[in-house]
Amino acid sequence: MGAAGPHIKRPPYTVYDSQPTAINHPIDTLMSSNIVLPPLSAWAAARLTSILESKTQDDFNTNFEATFVANCNITVNGKPISREEYKTQLLEQSAAGPEENGTVVNIEGQTQVETGNQGQLCGLVGIFYTALSDSKFLVLGAPSESRATSSLNLVIEPTEKNPQNPNLHIRGYFDPRRVTSVNQVVAESTYHVSIPHASIPKVKTAKP
Repeated sequence: MGAAGPHIKRPPYTVYDSQPTAINHPIDTLMSSNIVLPPLSAWAAARLTSILESKTQDDFNTNFEATFVANCNITVNGKPISREEYKTQLLEQSAAGPEENGTVVNIEGQTQVETGNQGQLCGLVGIFYTALSDSKFLVLGAPSESRATSSLNLVIEPTEKNPQNPNLHIRGYFDPRRVTSVNQVVAESTYHVSIPHASIPKVKTAKP
């Protein structure tokens, strides 16, 4: 027989348990914990802005339905109106309106009071804001701008049921809050932008 080859020292075998060991990863803990909702006033200001700055009719409808409950009680300038009437009013002020080219919302003040024992899920919100809208049409050859100045008082409640399976370990973002009552005072005004005379080119007539 020939000489035996060099002996190769092998590491000892390790026997692993067939059952996987659960690992508590930080991301698992993060995803399984409850998502912190924004404060009532921040939620209301964001919802208002998303409605009035909507670019299309579909976006406006989606944002409106995600803000106001179906049986919302609405009073504007002391007069009770229906939800559909209020929707039409907001559409006319928004960038998605038939006569508006764009709308910018400025939140100039906001306050909130939590009610009950549900924390940020239920409460009263007051917002003071202005909405500036540019018209798609010219008035006497110049663009016009409308301004809505408003004081908005809202009652917010958790009216929506979570459609997600509560047994799932990881759940997506869900906010059950909707506006159930609106009391608004709003004044609207229109400004016409005048074009300086010096900026209008002179028309030269040809000499005969």
